[in-house]
Amino acid sequence: MKLDLRLSACADYIEKGAVVADVGTDHAYLPVFLVENGICPRAIASDIGTGPLEAAKKNITKHNLSEKIEAVLSDGLKNVNKDGVTHIVIAGMGGETICDILSACEWINGCTLVLQPMTRSELVREFLFENGFEISSEKAIIDGKFIYTVLKAVYTGNKKEFGQFEKVVGGLDLTLPAEREYIKKKIGQYEASAFGKLKSKLSCEEAQNDKEIAEKLRKALGE
Repeated sequence: MKLDLRLSACADYIEKGAVVADVGTDHAYLPVFLVENGICPRAIASDIGTGPLEAAKKNITKHNLSEKIEAVLSDGLKNVNKDGVTHIVIAGMGGETICDILSACEWINGCTLVLQPMTRSELVREFLFENGFEISSEKAIIDGKFIYTVLKAVYTGNKKEFGQFEKVVGGLDLTLPAEREYIKKKIGQYEASAFGKLKSKLSCEEAQNDKEIAEKLRKALGE
């Protein structure tokens, strides 16, 4: 089975022998791929919705993997059995939802996190920095007109000092084309935000902060 670009990027961050809990699994495409290709000996596919979970079960059965992939109805990680889980994947959700799921789980420190926020990725990086996680790797993915980041984080216990710039850039390598495109998109968002705040006569200080972040990002790109 072939994965789309987003899930393929997540799969790249899973080491052979890992046991994955895929939160918001939908059709369980990622767990099926990982187990079918011998990357994971077993996996957990969880979803909050009965409809998506049924679709996941059908796909798991279709690939004859019912003995290796457990489908769990769960709000985030609340009903997921942590025993043996080494990696948690949360992909295709907003950054705020990802942070809520992680905050509600007491055992994430023992796992490698693979996260793919659709929106508000700054919130995800902020959560990681404040909770002792290190972003060990991050990459940007261009999928048609959309551009996302996928990051891998491990718990070190060391809380990182950060500002807005660090929350935007995270672990991205700004010499790479897709990563540069991602940052250019962020620059446009901050510049538009600054303009909008000034136009609506909102806080000039907030508008100036947005402009400064945009300028720092341009400088980081060498522009």
